[in-house]
Amino acid sequence: MNLNLNEAIRAYQENGDTSLIDRIMEDVEEIDFTEDPTRRYISSETSEIRINLSEPHLYIVYRIKAIREKAVKHAWYIRQPLRYSYPEINRYLSILILDYGMKIPFEPIATDRFVWTFDINTVMLEWLASNDIQIEQRFKEYHNESEYKIYRSLIERVSAIENEAAEEETRIRTEVMGDMRQALMYVLKYVDASRSDREIVSYINDAIMTRYHDIQADRKGLRRLRKSGSDRRVKPHFTNSMATVIGFEVPEWVLTKKLNVQQAEFLQKLINSVEEDIREGREEGYNVTAGGEYIVSGTYVARVSGLPYETARKRLTRIRKKLEKYLL
Repeated sequence: MNLNLNEAIRAYQENGDTSLIDRIMEDVEEIDFTEDPTRRYISSETSEIRINLSEPHLYIVYRIKAIREKAVKHAWYIRQPLRYSYPEINRYLSILILDYGMKIPFEPIATDRFVWTFDINTVMLEWLASNDIQIEQRFKEYHNESEYKIYRSLIERVSAIENEAAEEETRIRTEVMGDMRQALMYVLKYVDASRSDREIVSYINDAIMTRYHDIQADRKGLRRLRKSGSDRRVKPHFTNSMATVIGFEVPEWVLTKKLNVQQAEFLQKLINSVEEDIREGREEGYNVTAGGEYIVSGTYVARVSGLPYETARKRLTRIRKKLEKYLL
């Protein structure tokens, strides 16, 4: 059933109807775009792909699925320690097929005269395990019991790795789908439903990427910084309490010698509050510098000092200027 994108968006904005979001997420799970005959590479250098889809919402589905599967590839690190075992398993499978005449219900992804290359995954490994008696018998018939033992050892080690990788891939897919659903729920509130399908899809695909990365960054404790028109994300951290308050360090004697009593008490109150935040793991109320260091915000300074915002901000500014010449 074709979906009217404009009506579905209005239904969400006016009534909270999530039918569009539900349909998009279902299609991400069910549609295999690699089988689409219109899908083709535009540039081998950039891996740019073009595809012609029958419904506008499918371009959103395609974008989400591409992002999800790209994220899943990060599980490669689990297989890395045994990366040389996969070609060896393919070599043994080629011996079984080409030399011993055994048939297996899997198609190779590449072939030559001597080696057939298969996608070694949990499904194939389970089949090999269930047919191990037959495989062992083939090796024995050709007097290669020692080679069977090596093959069996490889299968056991790679099976353990593939199970671990499959669990990680499932975790990543689940995480991405949850984040993308959350991103869609946010972005669709701001779509202009009077626009054309093409304009709507373009806006949604751009906006969900930004929102998705923000959600991911929040989970990892990253903050987004904008400088010279570009964004980057950093992992904020505390340096020390003094630098978090004034932006730099000075020798302790300077605080008592160069500040009046009111300024020294004001500054010490802020430093004590920051030290408590560091101990308790609190990170609210801080801005982040270009280097990723936390620094107190004007709102934080006013709250801790109990002074009006402008009074607190100006007092801290005067203290910073007074201490700049002594910075370490």
